[in-house]
Amino acid sequence: METIHETGLASGVPTEKEMNKLAMSERLAVHILNTTNLVLFVSKVYASMESRSMVVIASTLGSLLDHLSGFILWFTANTMRY
Repeated sequence: METIHETGLASGVPTEKEMNKLAMSERLAVHILNTTNLVLFVSKVYASMESRSMVVIASTLGSLLDHLSGFILWFTANTMRY
């Protein structure tokens, strides 16, 4: 009770600095995810065009959906920032 009275916060509640650090690490993770998904998608598009295999084309479609979900995460993170 004294800790709450002295600091105005309950122990275990993150400070503003900690929240900013967490937000930055989340944004970094989203950017890394999007970049990785884009590289995988481009390489699978190339492999699909070269092999014309239905399995590779299906995998490319899966990568496209991964990239779409990464975009949704990025959009949500940017929307929450404002």
